[in-house]
Amino acid sequence: MCVCVCLLCIAARDAFKSFDKKSEDKIRVGDIEAAMKRLGHNIKPDWLEKIEHMIDAEGLLAVA
Repeated sequence: MCVCVCLLCIAARDAFKSFDKKSEDKIRVGDIEAAMKRLGHNIKPDWLEKIEHMIDAEGLLAVA
């Protein structure tokens, strides 16, 4: 179980890092859906509303 969780964490980190063009541990809001799809998730439109407090004024989401 522990190994599976670690592999999932690595996959998630890698998916988000692939969109982190400036190596700032942030991705553009517009890239969130593509990053989640890369992980096999289809996000619902209201999901971004739930995480909007994590999005900064430049439209970036921290992924650290």
